[in-house]
Amino acid sequence: MLFDLHLHTTRYSGCSALSPRRACELALERGLHGLVITEHRIRWPEAELATLREASPGLLLLSGMEVTLVEGHDVVLLGDALPERSPRFMRTRDLEGMLAPVREQVFAFVAHPFRYTDARDKRLERILALVDGIEMSSVNILRAGFSGKDTYVSSAAALYEQARRDFGLVPVWATDAHSEETVGALATQIPGRVESMADLVAALKSGGTQEHQNSKLLRRILS
Repeated sequence: MLFDLHLHTTRYSGCSALSPRRACELALERGLHGLVITEHRIRWPEAELATLREASPGLLLLSGMEVTLVEGHDVVLLGDALPERSPRFMRTRDLEGMLAPVREQVFAFVAHPFRYTDARDKRLERILALVDGIEMSSVNILRAGFSGKDTYVSSAAALYEQARRDFGLVPVWATDAHSEETVGALATQIPGRVESMADLVAALKSGGTQEHQNSKLLRRILS
């Protein structure tokens, strides 16, 4: 199954130009099976998510959140046990405390850690030791530099791969979409059948993920 695990909409992310309804329409049109809306600091209330699901039959629609750490990195959280809101900025130790009682029910991955820097300092290493996965590529990661024509590889790919290996992290790929053009350009291929957030968390923690690229979309976005 193909999932976009990192996407922002106009409903709760002021930086996004992508409406929730259009995000779902495009996800279906472009071959995705599931979509996780990950607004900044806010997880969609279940009632609002249910309404959006009704308008998007055939798409497994879930909600997580992206939190920003004082230490200068972002972490995407997936799970039903998450609070609906987080502080504007969190310290890594506060995130650790929030996750501790629900750790097995949440999949956490660090988003674009080398988008703005190639340094892997102690602050980042503490975050890498806390999370389950690492975002290996996204549209924004590729926009910072890439190679390839049919398959697109980030200029920082070696940094991501080394961090993944060193900390035993599950690799994921996502769009980090904020606009219509990017929906479906990248996705994580997940083995097995996923029908709920609990299924998704369990499947991700088990590993076996693979990258899916829509080369036609990426060519248009990156040209």
